[in-house]
Amino acid sequence: MKLNSAHTQAHKLIMLYSTPRRYFAPPKPAGGKAAGGPPGAAPPAPPVEIQKTPFQRLIENNQEFIFGPPPGVNKVVGPHRDVLIPKLSGRMEIYAKKLRETYIREGIIPDDKIYIDTLRKRQPEDTIEKCVQNKTIAAVIEGREEFPELDLVFPWSAPHLIKRTIHNGVRPFYVRHEGEEVRVTVKSIDKHFKREYPFFMNFQRYIVGRPNLLKLPIYPVQEDKSLHWQAGGNFMYLIKEIYVWCYTDTYPGRIEVDCKDLSPSFPIKIGDVEKMLPYGMYLHKMYDHQKFQSVAKLDMTNVYVQRKNMLVEQAEQIKDQRKKMQLALVAEKKKDAAAGKTKNPKNVPEVVQSAKFITAEKKEHDKAAAKK
Repeated sequence: MKLNSAHTQAHKLIMLYSTPRRYFAPPKPAGGKAAGGPPGAAPPAPPVEIQKTPFQRLIENNQEFIFGPPPGVNKVVGPHRDVLIPKLSGRMEIYAKKLRETYIREGIIPDDKIYIDTLRKRQPEDTIEKCVQNKTIAAVIEGREEFPELDLVFPWSAPHLIKRTIHNGVRPFYVRHEGEEVRVTVKSIDKHFKREYPFFMNFQRYIVGRPNLLKLPIYPVQEDKSLHWQAGGNFMYLIKEIYVWCYTDTYPGRIEVDCKDLSPSFPIKIGDVEKMLPYGMYLHKMYDHQKFQSVAKLDMTNVYVQRKNMLVEQAEQIKDQRKKMQLALVAEKKKDAAAGKTKNPKNVPEVVQSAKFITAEKKEHDKAAAKK
C-alpha cells in the first residue's frame, strides 16, 4: 500500500508539471459542465509552422543582391564616400532613371486648380476650442487694398488636403465662399505644440499684376558633380528659402541652384540667386544688405587639404624635373661647343648654284629622258 501511495503521489506531480497552464479552470459547478478539464479533453492544437520571410528565401537562393553582389560583402563601418560611390554607382544610375520623370515634375506647379470649400463665416462662438471639438478649423484670409478680411470656418480635412499637395507653400488655392472664388496662398498653418493637430490657418490673397509675397524654397542640384566635392569638400546648404515679390500668374514652385561648378573659393550667394529669378519675380528688400551671404558652399576638410597639398607637391616635382632636364641640355650643348661638334651638320655645296641654273638643268634632264 505504501508503494502504491508513493506511485500515485509521483504520478500526480508529473501530471501537475506536464499539464499546460491553459487547461486549468475553476471548479466544476453543481449540475453543470466544467469550464476546463484535463489535457486529453482539449482539442489538439495544430503545430505552428514558422514561415520564412521573403528576404530569408532570397538569401537561401543567393539572390539577395538584386544588382549583383558588391566586391566586398562585409561592410566596413564609417567608410569614406570614395569607397561607397564606385560600389553604388550602378544602382544609383538605375534609381535616377526611375525617378527622372518625377524629378522633372518637381519644380513645376501643375495647372489644375485645387478648390477648398468653406462651411460658414466665423461667429463669436466659434472659438479655437469649440472648432477643435466640432472637428472644424478656423481660418483668416488677410485683407489687402479694397478687399476686406474674411474670417471663415473650414472643414477638418482642409489643412490635410493642403499638406498633401506638392509645393503647398507657394501653390495657389481657390477658396469658394458664397459663390465667389478667392485665389489665395498659404501663409501659415498653426499646429498644437504637443499633439500636432492643426487648429488655425492663415491665407493671403494672390492678385495677378500686384506684388504678392511668396516664401520660395531653394534646392541645390548636381552638387555631386562638383570636382571639389569629389575631392573631399564638405557641402553646406545654408539658406533653404527666400522671400520674393511675384507679379505673374505662373511661377516656379522652387528655385534650383546648380552646384556643378561649386568650389570653396566660389560659393553661391543670395545675389547669384537674384539673377536666377524668372521674369516678374523680384527679391525682397530685406536682402539688400545680405546679397553676399552664401546660400550653398563647400567647406575644406582634412581630406580636401591633403589632396590639395598633394597636387601642389606634384606640380613642384614636375617643375624641378623640368629644370633638371633644361640644365642637362644646356650642359650637353656646352660640351659639344667645346669639342667643336655640331648636333646636325649641314651639307653645304662647294660651288654656289642659282635656282635658275638648277631648274634649267632639271628640264634638260626631263627632255633627255622623254626622247629615250
